Amino acid sequence: MSKLVYRGGSPAFSGKLIDYNPIGKEEKDAAMAVLESGKLSGFVATGDHRFYGGEKVQEFESIFSKKIGTKYGISFNSATSGLVAAIGALRLNVGDEVIVPAQTMSASAACALAYSAIPVFADIEKETYGLDPNSVRQRISEKTKAIVVVHLYGHPVRMEEILAIANEYNLKIIEDCSQAPLAYYHSKNVGTFGDIGIFSLNFHKHINCGEGGIALTNDEELRERLCLIRNHGEVKGFSDDLSHTVGWNFRLTELQAAIAVEQTKKMDFLIGIKQKQAAKLSNLLSRFKWIRTPVVEKD
Repeated sequence: MSKLVYRGGSPAFSGKLIDYNPIGKEEKDAAMAVLESGKLSGFVATGDHRFYGGEKVQEFESIFSKKIGTKYGISFNSATSGLVAAIGALRLNVGDEVIVPAQTMSASAACALAYSAIPVFADIEKETYGLDPNSVRQRISEKTKAIVVVHLYGHPVRMEEILAIANEYNLKIIEDCSQAPLAYYHSKNVGTFGDIGIFSLNFHKHINCGEGGIALTNDEELRERLCLIRNHGEVKGFSDDLSHTVGWNFRLTELQAAIAVEQTKKMDFLIGIKQKQAAKLSNLLSRFKWIRTPVVEKD
């Protein structure tokens, strides 16, 4: 076996690694068009169409929600903001318990704290790192109100079992799909099983606009509440119950949305590249018994 580099061996590759850049001419042209228009944001806290954001924001929400398969898309300035808004939209309150996976990005658990709810950690499965349905059942108490499911590393959680538990105990489900756009379970995209699905547009995700996120739902009331929380929660003309709707500025800019539109159009291609590279790397590493490569279960 060859010597490792730190022991005086020769490197297997001595050239310069090129940073991955998924941004092409389409994104550059879209961003420039927004800059030339001078309309960098279209949000106004008023009771007309401007409450829902500018032209590019609404275009992105439409194209992304159709791609995944839901009625509504609500963009945010980050997936973290989307998770916080989802907790509020579902009316979770002080002392309510939210079951979350023990291994995940911090925001998947911290979002509950924004409304003084309590994250309760359930175990994950050894092979897929997804939320273990058996552990979820063991963590349920009289205070449990919701489950945050995280499709970690792009692998879907066993949603059929999670949904059965949620139906049995009347629990809400938030799907954190930040790492899993176009991942599917039983021929259905993740993010469409629960009450709200959250996707990330952070710069190192499958598609990106620098920073950003989007929530998906099929529920019109949840859509309105998500929009209120995103845009200060203070619009005139809404006669619905606004209790427990502390609003923030979680809005996406037109510049970000324009880039996100073009990235969404390329979603299949961009994800396909990463899948091929991941499969190649797993194949090369599989000869080392002391390395466990990612598991991809059949649908």
